[in-house]
Amino acid sequence: MIRKPQTASQIGFMVYAAALVVAMHWPHLELVVDNDVVWWGLDKWGHAGLFAGWAVLLGATGWLRGGMGARFVKLLGIAVAYAVVEELTQGLTPGRTFSIEDMVASVVGAVMGSVVWRGAVWIDQPTEGFVSHARVMSALTLVSRVFGLLRDRALPYLLGFGMHLDAFMIAFLIPNLFRRLFGEGALAGAFVPHYAKLNSGSGKGSAPFAALVISGLGRVLVGLAVFSVLLLGILILSGVLDEQGERIASLTMVSVWFMPMVCVSAIMGAVLHVRGKFGVPSASPVLLNVMIIGACVMGVALLPESVSLGTKSLVVMAAVLMAGAGQLVWHAASVRSAGVALPTWKHAQQVWRKEPVVRGATRSMMKQWLPTVLGLAVFQMNTLMDAMIALFFSSPEGAEAGARMSLFGWDPVYPMQSGSVGVIGAAARLYEFPLGVFGIAVATAIFPALSRSTDDRARFGDLLKRGLRLAMYIGLPATVGLVLIRGPVSRAIYFEGGAIRADDWARVSWVLLGYTPAIWAYSLNQILVRAFYAHHEAKTPMRVSVAMVVLNIALNLTLIWLPVGEGGERLGAAGLAWSTAVCAVLQCVVLLVLIRRHVDRPIDGGVMLGWLGTGVCAAVMGAAVYGVL
Repeated sequence: MIRKPQTASQIGFMVYAAALVVAMHWPHLELVVDNDVVWWGLDKWGHAGLFAGWAVLLGATGWLRGGMGARFVKLLGIAVAYAVVEELTQGLTPGRTFSIEDMVASVVGAVMGSVVWRGAVWIDQPTEGFVSHARVMSALTLVSRVFGLLRDRALPYLLGFGMHLDAFMIAFLIPNLFRRLFGEGALAGAFVPHYAKLNSGSGKGSAPFAALVISGLGRVLVGLAVFSVLLLGILILSGVLDEQGERIASLTMVSVWFMPMVCVSAIMGAVLHVRGKFGVPSASPVLLNVMIIGACVMGVALLPESVSLGTKSLVVMAAVLMAGAGQLVWHAASVRSAGVALPTWKHAQQVWRKEPVVRGATRSMMKQWLPTVLGLAVFQMNTLMDAMIALFFSSPEGAEAGARMSLFGWDPVYPMQSGSVGVIGAAARLYEFPLGVFGIAVATAIFPALSRSTDDRARFGDLLKRGLRLAMYIGLPATVGLVLIRGPVSRAIYFEGGAIRADDWARVSWVLLGYTPAIWAYSLNQILVRAFYAHHEAKTPMRVSVAMVVLNIALNLTLIWLPVGEGGERLGAAGLAWSTAVCAVLQCVVLLVLIRRHVDRPIDGGVMLGWLGTGVCAAVMGAAVYGVL
């Protein structure tokens, strides 16, 4: 699949086209849908979506020849003609009728799919300079985050802020933790500097080096997925899990297969970053968000009310797997279009035996990755622990106010309500919006440049300072702005509807208040950690991370019980957010002190002047926003 991604696209198109023909011409087929769920009617959007997918897959097959303009015109003409013919021939099928409205919807979908394919090809173009890279990543991440907000509205609309959304969030969290360990996090942090150096020379060893990492990672993670499914199956059959535990385990048995696909895609994304192509890795999350949104809409409109929320959550998780497969093929096609024909695993092994440069790079990468992954594993386990703390200390579904829990002979009132895991996730998505659009985009874009400049202390320092100024330029105003508008934003997204209750937005806003004061620190930490990774120094950020994890867990278990107000309320889920913010600020201060071993003055007059100007602008903006509110 990696060597010939177009083959996978061609097979996928043929299977999809055959299924579409059968579905459109099945005798007496009639779907009862709730057309009031969305504007224009769900059946019309269904037609548009089906033919949009057909057009995108046809464009990805590589069967259309000629220049880009010619291929786009051919695709548009074929897709529109096929949509018209498909609807016209429905009238020849018993029990099916021709509808001009459906034909218009199908044509609209064909046009949309053709435009999406053209946009995907345009996104795949390389850019020059880390500022240009950051612009591309920021723009596409913005699109992804917008769809992410729609996704975060759709999930609670379907499942509600309760035990089913909590179970889904924890099950979906697990493959994402591995993505940060084995994909875009620790392994990519160790992979990029070595791949960049191999690629900057003759480039002879870069392809087999990438093949060794990608193939080896895929094999290990598939084996881990198989083991996880067997273990979870045994736990379910043994009966040792309670109802919520079984719900989480069954969802995890599905979500764990997303893990190898997203991790391999992340490493291929690192290859693309070094080659100056930031579009596809930044845009691929859009595919995931669209698939989840589509599954949620289907769960609301197509599945009858008798279908349990547990079953509906499984349908959404299946959509996650489909998105993972699409992301994998898209990344592989982009890698191949960049001129990187990754060799097979067998050929890479031969190079391993014959090329000392590849062996040295692989061993050096593993030496850097192991301490990195140990530190990051502790940190990611802390993320999982946050979710488990929220789950354990939340009152049961439907419990009355003031319900008490049993805790080592103590019977305190539950500090959190049911659904706190979902509420924390919803608040996290809101503060991650500016962080992902700008903070992580800047850090990811500057990383290859930092890795290539480690031999030039002055240039490395200039790049780092530029990144710190740029991160604060966005992070500080985002902090001030989101603190002020947290309530209106939460209400605008999580207003009552579907399974969302009237007061859920207030719960999200309360937790968001704890996360937002440290957005600037989250952004700076992203750059500082990568500065250490560029110097192949993984142990320093690992030690800092471990210390922050210990502090964070201690603060978590303390702050959730902190009294607020006079009615006996507790800080609850917001305590987990405040703990995260405090630890992020402390981590930022410590990393700024330690980075001086590589940069003489990380915060010099230029950085301070830039930060001061940003602070003044943020204060003026904050005053204006406060006045409007």
